[in-house]
Amino acid sequence: MPPRAFKKKNPITAATRRHTQKPEIIRLPNGMAVVMEYLPWARTAAVCVAIGAGSGHETAAEWGAAHFLEHLLFKGTRSRTARQLMEAVEARGGYVNASTGRENTSVYARIPAEHTLTALEIVADIALNATLRDIDRERAVVIEEILSAEDAPEEYAQDLLTERHWPGHPLGRSILGSADSVAAIDRRRLAAFRRRWYIPANMVLSVAGCFDRDAVSDAAERWFGAMPARPMPPISKPPEFVAGTHFIQRPLNQGHMCIAFPGVSLHDPRRYDMAVLAQLLGGGSTSRLFDRIREQEGLAYNVYAWSQPLSGTGVLGIYLAAAPETWNRARNALFEELARLVRVPPNETEIAMAREQLKASLLMGNESCGGRAGRNAAALLDYGRTIPIEEQLAAYDRVNADSVAACTAAFIRPDRCAMLVMGPARLRSSAKPDFSW
Repeated sequence: MPPRAFKKKNPITAATRRHTQKPEIIRLPNGMAVVMEYLPWARTAAVCVAIGAGSGHETAAEWGAAHFLEHLLFKGTRSRTARQLMEAVEARGGYVNASTGRENTSVYARIPAEHTLTALEIVADIALNATLRDIDRERAVVIEEILSAEDAPEEYAQDLLTERHWPGHPLGRSILGSADSVAAIDRRRLAAFRRRWYIPANMVLSVAGCFDRDAVSDAAERWFGAMPARPMPPISKPPEFVAGTHFIQRPLNQGHMCIAFPGVSLHDPRRYDMAVLAQLLGGGSTSRLFDRIREQEGLAYNVYAWSQPLSGTGVLGIYLAAAPETWNRARNALFEELARLVRVPPNETEIAMAREQLKASLLMGNESCGGRAGRNAAALLDYGRTIPIEEQLAAYDRVNADSVAACTAAFIRPDRCAMLVMGPARLRSSAKPDFSW
């Protein structure tokens, strides 16, 4: 009979076991929010530092600074080289990364639960103590990323349309910046952007998983508590949506069409109705656009719709890619489906299917420590509180055929449509909407 294996002592304290599983929010003396969600079933933990600053907070001279800064955060701190930062997490089986959006930047790590404090220390070091070294070398990397994005027509066409329907506003500019704008950004501008936006009132530390609550709370105070409190800088007014049609000639194998309508903000209760509208229009294999254009007629591989709510504005978008040989049929089918959506609103069965898909996606994301940490951080930045998943599920359950029809009538309007087609010259004549309602 083999010897009995010794059980490894669980590092989680009895006090932590008794701690409620509801997310707990504490405020450091400098005003920074810390949210902790203890998940006793988890074998891992996620740590996220979210900053309420993205490309939408840049001045014209700073275009690309938020994303460039995110890259430079990983190039070394006052006490660690870039490799030492990565090794500290990867040697323990975890990973660390970051992302930049239009309104926020996040530095995050995922790691086995017993190493939660290591991940927290490394994420804090990256977010707070980066020396912004190797600027010229990383500038070249960022410019390569920009060039790669410009070679990806799906992403590039959407950026070009956003630039045109929100002209002259930072939210309308590409998150990455341009090769010229990034080439012009120096260390002084990057440091000024960080000093302006990386402040306690605009940052959230979020931890989710199986961890020692008191140890995490003490570590948060130790690593983030010394930041000086500073007032929030002013925020730009939301952009005005500008309708119009645009054609970009490029020698591509396919045509790429992007359509945008004004959407709703993160604070508009109709954001759930708009999410359901986008889902049933082009969010899955049973959506109207996918079923008609791809499944029934085989005219395109890629067609979808989305709703993107932001803090003060939003957009409802549609994307289609098709070869020149099937372009007109695919394009016409798309506008026929839009007309049908306006004339014949979806019934309750169709609404229920889209609603359940969105609810399931929310539930599946909630199975992940990383998903919970990110969701809690975003909610605190956007709403000043965490939002229970039950509250979100209930909001989706209130969406019905009448509320979706009201959003369709309010937002899918010919006079509020921005459209861009990118592709070979023969598609130029199709670069205008075809509304038949």
